Formats: sequence, structure tokens, C-alpha cells
Amino acid sequence: MKSFNKVILVGNVATDVEFKTLKSGTKVADFRLAMNERYKDKDGEDHESKVYVTIETWSGLAETCDKYLTVGRAVLVEGRLKMDEWENGEGEKRSRLLVTAETVNFLDKPKD
Repeated sequence: MKSFNKVILVGNVATDVEFKTLKSGTKVADFRLAMNERYKDKDGEDHESKVYVTIETWSGLAETCDKYLTVGRAVLVEGRLKMDEWENGEGEKRSRLLVTAETVNFLDKPKD
């Protein structure tokens, strides 16, 4: 069976970018993206909630995000879903769903 894994998100950067260089020399940067969800309940009252997604970027894109992204910046992210799995220090299995970005488009101008 064929599959398709493509995600497009628009939101605001919710955390500082965490940038690091791996032992291999590859650069990686992660940040959290916040998206507002607005809806009306059955009584017609407006509500708002936030959804947070971890975004990971690699190589040149990681360097660009580290240099230019700040909390609050509006961005459009295109990428694919990825399941990240690991064991913590106590040997417990952990996992998280994140987005590996292929592009990050800045939707606003940087603050001075």
C-alpha cells in the first residue's frame, strides 16, 4: 500500500530554538510551534485552545532557524510526521510525534 506523509502548519514560534551540532558535524535545531484553534460549543459560545508541535530542522535550515527565529515569529512549516522513540535514564521507553521540517517560511518581519 502506498502512503503519503506531508504536513503543512502555520503558527507562532512558542519556544527558543535549541541548536546543536552532533558528533558527526550535522547541525540540528528544534523549536515548538503554537497554533490557535477557535471553535464554538453547542451553545454557540466561542472558545480557543492551543496546539503545540515540536519542529525539528537539519543542516542549513537548522542554522537559518537558529539565526532568525524568535519566540512569537509567525512561520509556515512544511514537512513530514516522525515518531521519535528513546529510553530515558531510568530505562523507560518514551516517544513523541514531531514534524521534520523540509521548509520554514517566515511570515513576518523580524523584530529589531
